[in-house]
This record gives sequence, structure tokens and C-alpha cells, in this order.
Amino acid sequence: MKNGKIDFVNCLLTSGENYRLLKAQGCKPERGDILYSKDGTIGETVMVNAEKEFVVASSLIIIRPNVKLVKSNFLNYLFQSSIIFDRINSLVKGSALRRISLTNIKRVYGLFPPKTEQTAIASFLDSKNAKIDKAIKLIEQKINLLQEYKKSLIHHVVTGKVDVRKSEV
Repeated sequence: MKNGKIDFVNCLLTSGENYRLLKAQGCKPERGDILYSKDGTIGETVMVNAEKEFVVASSLIIIRPNVKLVKSNFLNYLFQSSIIFDRINSLVKGSALRRISLTNIKRVYGLFPPKTEQTAIASFLDSKNAKIDKAIKLIEQKINLLQEYKKSLIHHVVTGKVDVRKSEV
């Protein structure tokens, strides 16, 4: 998981035998499931949107929403909210490798407005997040451009293409 998306390019691969074993143990997420990191970087979530066959390791919990009560995208945002994050964080154990158990996660409760409100809330957050993601991408492009400019400037000064002997600092 990276930035709220599943990173299928840089993920760890497993053998066919382990894949079948993990699949049989219920470690295969379905579309609409929420993946929740419970070890190390606790609290990172992603909603499964891909129609891709994959399994997850024990460091992730697969949360399968009851679609009669809650929409997946709303539940994903709920898990990202500060109130749920703080509650889960209060139940975390360990210092070197922090982790939370499934038993403790089940002790966390959320409020679910009607599904029409869940849809409206999730759509609003999707829209705002898209704007933020676009701004971040633009800033990252500018940073990359400035880093290239810096490298080019250093190169030109070091190779003597730019004379800096008479410039003021």
C-alpha cells in the first residue's frame, strides 16, 4: 500500500504453493474490501478496487463491510479519521514492532449515517482528495524541475561554462 493505493509493481511476490495456502486461509481480498495495516505502520488503509487476483500477508487485515449497512469508501474514510485512528492507537501493543490485534480492532465502533449520506460524504472527500493529489503532483513536478536545474547549474559552474569569479555572493 502506498498513498492509499495498492502497489502491485513493487509488492512482494509469493510462490504458487503459498498463494494457494493463503487463499485457502481467507487472505484473498475482494473488490470493496478494506485492507488495514496492523503491524509497523498501523492504520494505513486502502479500498480494493482492482479485479485482480492477489493475497495479503498477516500484516494486513481484510475488512469486508456489510454492504447493507455501510459503503466501502465511507468505511475506508472512517478508518482514516482521527477519532478512529486515535482509538486504535490507544490499543496498540509493542514498542519495537508496534501492532494491533484483530480482537482489539473489533473493540472500535463507528457511527454509520444512512447510506445516502455515506455516499455524499465519500464523494465530497473524493473530490477534495483529488484536488489535493493534483496539487501534490504539481509541487512534486516543480521540485523535480528545480533539482534538475540545480544539477545543471552545478555542472555548468564546475565545468567553467558559467564564470562565477566576479559574481557576488
